Amino acid sequence: MVLQARSNEPAKRTNENQQNVTRPNPESGELTCLYHPRKDRWEDHFRRVGAFILGHTAVGRTTAWLLRSNDADNLSQRLLVLVLGELD
Repeated sequence: MVLQARSNEPAKRTNENQQNVTRPNPESGELTCLYHPRKDRWEDHFRRVGAFILGHTAVGRTTAWLLRSNDADNLSQRLLVLVLGELD
Protein backbone atom coordinates (compact mmCIF):
# COMPACT_ATOMS: atom_id res chain seq x y z
CA MET A 1 0.00 0.00 0.00
CA VAL A 2 2.79 2.43 0.72
CA LEU A 3 4.11 1.97 -2.84
CA GLN A 4 0.66 2.58 -4.28
CA ALA A 5 0.25 5.80 -2.30
CA ARG A 6 3.63 7.04 -3.51
CA SER A 7 2.84 6.19 -7.12
CA ASN A 8 -0.41 8.18 -6.93
CA GLU A 9 1.21 11.17 -5.28
CA PRO A 10 2.68 12.80 -8.43
CA ALA A 11 -0.60 12.42 -10.31
CA LYS A 12 -2.46 14.12 -7.47
CA ARG A 13 -0.02 17.03 -7.47
CA THR A 14 -0.34 17.36 -11.23
CA ASN A 15 -4.13 17.48 -11.00
CA GLU A 16 -3.98 20.11 -8.26
CA ASN A 17 -1.76 22.32 -10.43
CA GLN A 18 -3.94 22.16 -13.51
CA GLN A 19 -5.86 25.32 -14.21
CA ASN A 20 -9.58 25.30 -14.74
CA VAL A 21 -10.02 26.70 -18.24
CA THR A 22 -13.82 26.73 -18.33
CA ARG A 23 -16.35 28.80 -16.47
CA PRO A 24 -20.11 29.21 -16.70
CA ASN A 25 -21.10 31.72 -19.36
CA PRO A 26 -22.68 34.66 -17.47
CA GLU A 27 -25.53 34.85 -20.01
CA SER A 28 -26.39 31.19 -20.64
CA GLY A 29 -24.88 29.36 -17.67
CA GLU A 30 -23.24 26.85 -20.04
CA LEU A 31 -19.61 25.91 -19.41
CA THR A 32 -17.45 27.96 -21.76
CA CYS A 33 -13.74 27.86 -22.52
CA LEU A 34 -11.78 30.92 -21.49
CA TYR A 35 -9.68 33.04 -23.83
CA HIS A 36 -6.16 31.63 -24.25
CA PRO A 37 -3.69 34.31 -25.36
CA ARG A 38 -1.35 31.81 -27.01
CA LYS A 39 -4.06 29.98 -28.92
CA ASP A 40 -6.75 32.60 -29.56
CA ARG A 41 -6.69 35.95 -31.34
CA TRP A 42 -7.91 38.82 -29.16
CA GLU A 43 -9.80 40.38 -32.09
CA ASP A 44 -11.80 37.18 -32.58
CA HIS A 45 -13.34 37.39 -29.10
CA PHE A 46 -13.21 41.00 -27.88
CA ARG A 47 -13.58 44.56 -29.02
CA ARG A 48 -12.85 47.77 -27.20
CA VAL A 49 -15.39 50.58 -27.22
CA GLY A 50 -13.82 53.55 -25.50
CA ALA A 51 -12.52 52.19 -22.22
CA PHE A 52 -14.92 49.22 -22.24
CA ILE A 53 -13.83 45.74 -23.29
CA LEU A 54 -16.75 43.83 -24.78
CA GLY A 55 -16.78 40.13 -25.53
CA HIS A 56 -18.52 39.35 -28.80
CA THR A 57 -18.25 35.56 -28.46
CA ALA A 58 -19.11 33.28 -25.54
CA VAL A 59 -15.38 32.93 -24.87
CA GLY A 60 -14.93 36.71 -24.84
CA ARG A 61 -17.97 37.41 -22.67
CA THR A 62 -17.06 34.74 -20.14
CA THR A 63 -13.42 35.84 -19.93
CA ALA A 64 -14.28 39.54 -19.67
CA TRP A 65 -16.80 38.76 -16.92
CA LEU A 66 -14.36 36.53 -15.01
CA LEU A 67 -11.55 39.09 -15.20
CA ARG A 68 -13.95 41.91 -14.28
CA SER A 69 -12.71 43.83 -17.29
CA ASN A 70 -15.28 46.59 -16.91
CA ASP A 71 -15.27 47.04 -13.15
CA ALA A 72 -14.74 50.62 -11.99
CA ASP A 73 -11.04 50.18 -11.12
CA ASN A 74 -10.18 48.55 -14.44
CA LEU A 75 -12.19 51.11 -16.40
CA SER A 76 -10.55 54.06 -14.65
CA GLN A 77 -7.07 52.66 -15.29
CA ARG A 78 -7.86 51.96 -18.94
CA LEU A 79 -9.37 55.44 -19.32
CA LEU A 80 -6.21 57.01 -17.91
CA VAL A 81 -4.09 55.06 -20.41
CA LEU A 82 -6.41 56.25 -23.19
CA VAL A 83 -6.17 59.88 -22.07
CA LEU A 84 -2.38 59.62 -21.98
CA GLY A 85 -2.50 58.36 -25.56
CA GLU A 86 -0.82 55.06 -24.77
CA LEU A 87 -3.68 52.88 -26.04
CA ASP A 88 -4.95 52.98 -29.60
